[in-house]
Amino acid sequence: MFLPQLLIVSAALLGAVYGQLTITSPSSSIWWITGEQGNLAWTCNTAPATETTWTVMVANPNVQLLTDEQAIVAEQPNYDCSILFTPQLPAGTGYTILFVNPLNTSDVWATSETFEVKPTGSAYAVTSASSSTGSTGTSTAGAAGASQTSKAEGLHAGAAGLVAALVGGVWALL
Repeated sequence: MFLPQLLIVSAALLGAVYGQLTITSPSSSIWWITGEQGNLAWTCNTAPATETTWTVMVANPNVQLLTDEQAIVAEQPNYDCSILFTPQLPAGTGYTILFVNPLNTSDVWATSETFEVKPTGSAYAVTSASSSTGSTGTSTAGAAGASQTSKAEGLHAGAAGLVAALVGGVWALL
């Protein structure tokens, strides 16, 4: 009686801790520039095991900018964690990136924050990152920008490992 409940709780905890795919760039503070390389990044170490490859789509509700969702990468593997992408999109606001099931594009796995595509020649967003030693560095979010694993992502991955170890320990006792 106790074992089925323990397995259900363990599975729920594992799914809650290790089941969040998040698009981190572009975002409301990190934009793309038409015709120039921009960073497309996501939390690859927190994606559910079933979401190993997806189609990358771009959407915009303004039909003067984009008449429908458009596939920009047919099959993107999760393990890359980020790619450089050169958007050929009209400058404007209201864009979002969607990670969708490659076999069913209505099955959306992740949606970015709304972001802007700026005209060719615009400056990239300036971002800063802190290290665990407390030092802070500044870089641009364009081609030189790299995805970094945040402390929260590391915590999620560590917690997922702990839950997996606990579940494995319970199985070993049985």
